[in-house]
Amino acid sequence: MRGTGSLRALLGQDTYKRRPPRGGSQPAGSTATEQRTQGASAPSASCDTSPVQIAGPEAGPCRAAAPATAAAAQTESPAPQGPASPAAGPRSVRCPVCSMQLPPDNTAINTHIDKCLSRGALQKQTKQASIFKFAVAKPPSRSPPQRRSPASAAAAALAAKAAAAAGEIIDMTGAADEAMQGSGSGGMAAAVSMATGAQTARRSWQGPAAAARAAPGASDPRGQQQQQQRQQRGRQLNASQSLSISWSSDRSIRSQGEQEVEQQVPVPQAATGTPSKPQSQQPFQPQPALPTKLQAPAAPPGSLQCFICAVVGRRFLKHDAPCQAGQRLVVEPEPDNPRDANALLVLDSSRVPLGHIPHVVSRHLAPLVRSQQIVVEAVVQEEPLTETAPLLVELQVAMQPAAPSASPGAARRAAAMLRRAEAAAAAQLQQQPQATGERLHSNFLTVLATVERHDGHLLAESERGFIAAYKALPLPSQCLFLRLFQRKGPLFSLASLSSYKEVPDPAAAGAQLAAAGLATVVSADTLAAAAAAGAESDAAAAAAAGIIAPEAADWRQLAGLLTVPELATVLAARRINAAGPAGGASGATGGRSKGGGALRNREQLLAALEAHAATSAAAESALAGWLLGASGPVLRLAAPACEAVSRLQRLFFLNEGHGLSQFLASDLGALQYPQYQVHRTQPAFRSRAELLEYEGALSHAAEMNSALEEEDVEAAEAALQHAWAALDAGVHMQERPGVPDFLQRFHSGWVYCMMATVGVSLLERQQRYKDAVTRLEQLLAGCCCPTRRGEWWIRLSTDLEHLKRPVQSLERAEQALLDQSLSNGDRLGLQRRILRLGKPPRRWKRPHWAQAAQREPREVRITARPLNNTTGLKSRFYGLDDEQCSVEELALQYYASEEGGGWRGVHSEGGIWATLFGLLMWDVLFMHVPDVFRTPFQTAPLDLDTPGFYSSRQDAVEACLARVAGGEAPRLLQSSWEQHHGTLVRCVNWERHSLDELQLVAECIGGPQLAAVCRLLAQDHAGWSGGMPDLLLWRPAQRDAKLAEVKGPRDRLSMQQTAWMTALEGAGLCAEVLKVVEPPAGGRDGKKRKR
Repeated sequence: MRGTGSLRALLGQDTYKRRPPRGGSQPAGSTATEQRTQGASAPSASCDTSPVQIAGPEAGPCRAAAPATAAAAQTESPAPQGPASPAAGPRSVRCPVCSMQLPPDNTAINTHIDKCLSRGALQKQTKQASIFKFAVAKPPSRSPPQRRSPASAAAAALAAKAAAAAGEIIDMTGAADEAMQGSGSGGMAAAVSMATGAQTARRSWQGPAAAARAAPGASDPRGQQQQQQRQQRGRQLNASQSLSISWSSDRSIRSQGEQEVEQQVPVPQAATGTPSKPQSQQPFQPQPALPTKLQAPAAPPGSLQCFICAVVGRRFLKHDAPCQAGQRLVVEPEPDNPRDANALLVLDSSRVPLGHIPHVVSRHLAPLVRSQQIVVEAVVQEEPLTETAPLLVELQVAMQPAAPSASPGAARRAAAMLRRAEAAAAAQLQQQPQATGERLHSNFLTVLATVERHDGHLLAESERGFIAAYKALPLPSQCLFLRLFQRKGPLFSLASLSSYKEVPDPAAAGAQLAAAGLATVVSADTLAAAAAAGAESDAAAAAAAGIIAPEAADWRQLAGLLTVPELATVLAARRINAAGPAGGASGATGGRSKGGGALRNREQLLAALEAHAATSAAAESALAGWLLGASGPVLRLAAPACEAVSRLQRLFFLNEGHGLSQFLASDLGALQYPQYQVHRTQPAFRSRAELLEYEGALSHAAEMNSALEEEDVEAAEAALQHAWAALDAGVHMQERPGVPDFLQRFHSGWVYCMMATVGVSLLERQQRYKDAVTRLEQLLAGCCCPTRRGEWWIRLSTDLEHLKRPVQSLERAEQALLDQSLSNGDRLGLQRRILRLGKPPRRWKRPHWAQAAQREPREVRITARPLNNTTGLKSRFYGLDDEQCSVEELALQYYASEEGGGWRGVHSEGGIWATLFGLLMWDVLFMHVPDVFRTPFQTAPLDLDTPGFYSSRQDAVEACLARVAGGEAPRLLQSSWEQHHGTLVRCVNWERHSLDELQLVAECIGGPQLAAVCRLLAQDHAGWSGGMPDLLLWRPAQRDAKLAEVKGPRDRLSMQQTAWMTALEGAGLCAEVLKVVEPPAGGRDGKKRKR
């Protein structure tokens, strides 16, 4: 009907935030529950459920109260016996927006409601704008209480009941309209009959007792049949909207809850013509948690799957494309989207873009659309009330017949992806309409609670004072502080903060921040007053009042807040001479260039201001006041408050690259982190002194990195003095008993050792080998950075050789072989160094490992025409097709040829092996181990690069590798792919390879060989992560594979690459080196030699 969209938006309002009816009064002392009960029993909200019986938002949640509704039905409007007549309907109806009494006529009601909505009356009484934006309680689980107040929880329950009642009322409204279209009293009778039948069905949902109290006259066959059809459509609609995902401080419990909820989402029945059992006959029971593995049945070709989804990104469109209910839209991939490779664009029939399918949904649908397994269309559900209101569409996904070359499991995988897309769409619809600032506030409270619980002993009075001051602020002020902390400052114009919906009055919020000592506010008047006072007492009073000192208002920072026209206006108002393009005075005033035109270049305007400020101190002080007058009051966050937030973030994340933005990215679905149990048993820092020393070391490391990026050697050496001083003081030798190996890195000695490693490189570059030897011996005497010890031993031996001390170089190399922290590549490098330095007469006896250390891998040589032959540059050649290519591309062409063996392959350099390892070992990577998962935003356990990873999970690792060796790798890959596709994991690249390709590669490699490689990565992930051969080659017909390391004419194998070749051969894999050489003068291309 014409007003269905308005009714849907109306009935989905936040019913628990309402005002008393216009003209009525609220009884003194009555509670919210009593008020709702009164609303339920009111005559205007009573039993008759035809569209003219809607009593406004206050009647929404009361529809679930069967006794009250039944009592009202018997008291006010008894159910008609036999055929109904027009007189049996209600005599008047109250508008749910303005409470006006209306005649019981659908056309009049709809017209009146549309006018009320257009006047904005709805926005005055309600806050929530869509029926789909309500929350339902999560299923019972081990989850701790959510971070929401009791009032919020009660509100979520009431909103859920209101939405359920609204869906039924909308269905009844449509039924009554269909009946009203009949002639005379027959149409009205049919409408009343269907309304009574709908009431009976709703009571049957509430329970057998309520169903037994249903009014007579509900057994009309025609009415029951139509009502069941409408209820079935309503349940399918509501099923896709039955999710609510809220954030929990415990990521593991939250993830488990999400998984349980996702598995309980009913998939709308395909359009196969098979009727489903009405859910109104089934009492609601909580469903137990299902197994984590999702087995979706394959959808038959031609079947249609429909679910509701929101279209996002409408606010970024530069046009106003109208949308009407029932309008069909086109959904197609957008391959040129720079932000999302899986973007799905929604267009109207005129090819005008209307927005995008949300990323959490499109990442499941786009691969199927590109592979032509599905065709997607959209149908607008309701016309948006405003330009920024969400556009709700019904996605209609049609399965296509499978291609002849498709794998047997393609249909089942497609069905699983569709199921995940539907669950993601439902979850996205049920997200609370929360502003970014409110999300920041909610997530920051999680950070505060976690830090206070686990690291409270590290907080000083400054941090505790900040926490108390922050929590005492009103919500808008808290949101404003976090908003500004996330932005680049240091100054913020209060006039520019009006776009934050959660901060209705930025000036008041800024004043509250200033009063709490978390910020300072300054305007032109206060700046002039502070400058005029000048006395120390006045300055102290100004500081207490939150007024910044005049010298703190730097005019350069103020100028950065103004636009170019605003800067030009300031120059014109003060008649400041503008600098010309050449940098000199133009002789023109009023912000104009030498040619007389207005200055439009910010650099020129700033140069003019700089020249004016340089004339005198008074001019510079006056310039700050002028700019403040143009920008309005500005706000600066207090430095101690920002330092406290940074420290709290560091304690929570233990990662300098992470912050509150990780919460936002996860909440919005931009980043999907793996599911695991966060479990902290001990802090990373034992004392506050350790924390402060660690922060100081990080600061010095940042200074050194910045200097090296700018190629400022002097500044880098100045920063290195702190590292040298720490080594001299023995900071790197301090042991931390009881602290796990993977938490040892959070220590100042660790940071200084990393800095010293870079410093040794600078010393060697300057040929200061004696100083380098001294520092390397200091590093080797410590207990930090065990994975770097092999590099330190090799460089120490090399530097001693540079100093013409070969005997000491040999002794240090032999001593290094006793170090248990050496990687395989470093050990091989030291062994070869010993064999070279230990010739007679220095050493007469050859070591027992000499033959194995000198073994070289198989080598294949091909000739090719080079494009460049400069040492240090990437080699490029003419390929077999006479096109320019890299040396790796040339190698792939050779192996694909008949002469090379007809291999398929990829240039991965270990990437495909890391993906195979991550997918096969997924359950092992994210199994519960204390302290390895300390935040919800980790992509790998903290101990992955330590020997403790394998030792703490040895049984689980070997059990998984036994399944891989037994040939179960393809099934394990499919299981991990279907359950976790798109999850951000350190080892896995979801975009580079498809599941079919990974399964084929695993079969060609072989189970035992693949298990052997994964065992190496599990035992020493840090040591074996680098040096993997460039190419992985396989032949599907022969089910075999081999690896090849490609080298140009002037390249040679590193020790780590040689160690990998030896290890692969030991695992039963074929590995070789492909050497590309230049043709001799007058020779022919394409000649191959093997060695």
